[in-house]
Amino acid sequence: PCIDALYLCNCPAIELAQRGCDKVIAISPEEGQLYRDFFRAEKLPSSYGNVPILVVQPSLNLEEIGVGYTNVIEERIEEAYELGLRAGTEFLQSEKTRER
Repeated sequence: PCIDALYLCNCPAIELAQRGCDKVIAISPEEGQLYRDFFRAEKLPSSYGNVPILVVQPSLNLEEIGVGYTNVIEERIEEAYELGLRAGTEFLQSEKTRER
């Protein structure tokens, strides 16, 4: 009866779409395909019905620079932060361009 929610729902994008959001932005600390659950049984779709699901994520796997879930090289944390900040900034710029 007590299961960490991560196992069942790693990214609640579809649940947000079901609750009436007209656009969902999923932020991931990992590059590549995003999955709905910990076991990677179901890929996160790019939309749910008419609701787009947009993903913001770094351009590379942070473990490649020494920042992972179970191991962190302290000197690389700032670099990982900068990668995330860059991904967010690029996302916002592309959204502004798309809205024009």
